[in-house]
Amino acid sequence: MKTYFSPPLLGGFFIILVLLSSCSSKKVSPDVLLWVDGEPVKISELIEEYRFSRPFKDISVTNDSEFLWDPTLKDIREKILQKVVEKKILLKLAEKKNINISDRELKNRIAFYTGEMNGVELERLLYRANIDKKKWITKIKEEMIIRNYLEKYIFSQITVTPKDVKKYYDDNKSQFKLKEGMKLISMLFKTRLDAEKALKEIKNKETFINFSNKEYHDNYNESVVYYKNDIPKNIWDILVKYKKGSISKIIFFNGGYYIFYIEDKFVPKELSFDEVKEKIAKRCLERKKDSYYKNWLENLKKTTKIRINKIYRGKL
Repeated sequence: MKTYFSPPLLGGFFIILVLLSSCSSKKVSPDVLLWVDGEPVKISELIEEYRFSRPFKDISVTNDSEFLWDPTLKDIREKILQKVVEKKILLKLAEKKNINISDRELKNRIAFYTGEMNGVELERLLYRANIDKKKWITKIKEEMIIRNYLEKYIFSQITVTPKDVKKYYDDNKSQFKLKEGMKLISMLFKTRLDAEKALKEIKNKETFINFSNKEYHDNYNESVVYYKNDIPKNIWDILVKYKKGSISKIIFFNGGYYIFYIEDKFVPKELSFDEVKEKIAKRCLERKKDSYYKNWLENLKKTTKIRINKIYRGKL
């Protein structure tokens, strides 16, 4: 056998790569792309991961054949393959530690992903993306297993000190400035007459929100925060003059007649350390985890043996 490093599909992968000898008499299945410490990685796994990487989208414009062989998709294939190989490695480590996920945990995670979608809507979206529902659920479970393993055995010793947090704040004060903004609720009407009728009935926030049920009201938005550059200057210049809790006059914009309720206003200011220290601590911790994980994973890859199917070397 000969040893090769970083063939086309595995660019940037710091692992020992062993090519199956061309003179081997053992018949090799074309379904297998490579082996990770003896465990096969099938072509179908790459295709599935590609589909999973673009959830709930119609990917018919790029079929399986194009994904596997189109030279313009080489970078995507490399990323997908790295992800599949890393998952194989991490799941094996988690299995050795008997990491598992309860049905309740899995159900809650699926609910987090699907939100308010009902079963029919989920089935439709998965069908459009050409994703098998059982495999989608399995993928979610595998990701949870990997996350639990990492949190318990890799990240548990990583901490952030108060000194780390304070240094980050002092070095990045420009990130912690509250911009000028407003929290608005808006209503849109097709005609000025309808807007005028509404304005006569609206007296406060409660009546403003309740008015959304009127027949001639075309659109109602819940509270939205806008900063100075988020809305046109002429609209901003009008609304900024109102106090918190005010109801605006009728404003014509983009073909419609708007009325705004100014729920809150934000003046520019530098946030104090105490106001943001918890947020900074979380950010620093995640950065430390990410940095440690990348180094740890690269070292792990160096000891992982990858055998590439001779059929595919140099073709993908």
